[in-house]
Amino acid sequence: MASVEQAFRVTNNRFEAEVIAAGRLDRLDAVYSEDATLLPPDGPIIEGLDAIKKFWTATIARMAIRQVKLTTKDIVVSTAYAHEIGIAELTLAPDGQPASVATMKYVVIWKLDARGQWRWFVDIWNGYRRD
Repeated sequence: MASVEQAFRVTNNRFEAEVIAAGRLDRLDAVYSEDATLLPPDGPIIEGLDAIKKFWTATIARMAIRQVKLTTKDIVVSTAYAHEIGIAELTLAPDGQPASVATMKYVVIWKLDARGQWRWFVDIWNGYRRD
């Protein structure tokens, strides 16, 4: 289990540091599986890596996302799939405005690919209030 958790942390760090902070959207190949599905809040179902790249390109620009911090709350692993529940904090910094943080809750279903790499297979999130 510890090695799976470490693999998840490496991939989540890649999303935080490489995709979002460094703007390397090409690194989504190392985060999502080829047949991944994205379920953004109040939006359509987005299927496939190419469509996911287009979504994130537009969303990062539109929302001025500068940083993301993913905090895992729970992981459950089976043979080829796992799910992760967590909290995401997005730092938003539109030009000319002070930075703000949007907090989301998320579920990621992970899939072990043919090369033995864990990738995000289904990604869904929505707003989070700490009541």
